Amino acid sequence: MNTNSYLDEPEELTIEFSLLLEFLIKRFNEVLASDSPRVPAILQGLAAAALSVDDESLANFKGLMASPHLPPREIIRRAIEILQLVLESGQSSFDFSRLDCNRDREPDERSRRCIIRNAFREGRIMLEQSDYKYVQVFVILAWGGLEIDPERLAEFETVRTTFKEDPKKLVQEGTQILRDAIFQQTPSGRIHPASN
Repeated sequence: MNTNSYLDEPEELTIEFSLLLEFLIKRFNEVLASDSPRVPAILQGLAAAALSVDDESLANFKGLMASPHLPPREIIRRAIEILQLVLESGQSSFDFSRLDCNRDREPDERSRRCIIRNAFREGRIMLEQSDYKYVQVFVILAWGGLEIDPERLAEFETVRTTFKEDPKKLVQEGTQILRDAIFQQTPSGRIHPASN
């Protein structure tokens, strides 16, 4: 639990484990198919957090990501295999608080802003495709990033609880909050003095 935030992570902020792994496998496959096969740090971190349920898989994944000897595409292929094996193990749920487990240090503001940008990107993808299958990944990323901004986190939590039965509206409203955080805008649309 992050003690820097005045909001505690909601107890129900979990994701079906198989859904999280499916999301990661999908994104890793997209990276593999791209012209520049490099796994973004946010996906590596989310995969490591998910794999923390199995020490051997986590160690294999970390060793693989740090390998200087394998070509990038081979690293990604093997990472997908690790994720697939864990998916087939049958773990049922993933607790949001696991994202803070075994962390040597809390993410700094720059890392949190990167998480916000990635949550925003995932929200935009969902809105463009009208596919809200991975809405809980969006929620977890948004929560993790917005912990640096208690006011926006509270606003996001209100949106999350208000629209938990309407994923499209949750993503629309949540993406707007993330957009404001990225561009340092207040709810009235004014730029925060800190960003000038």
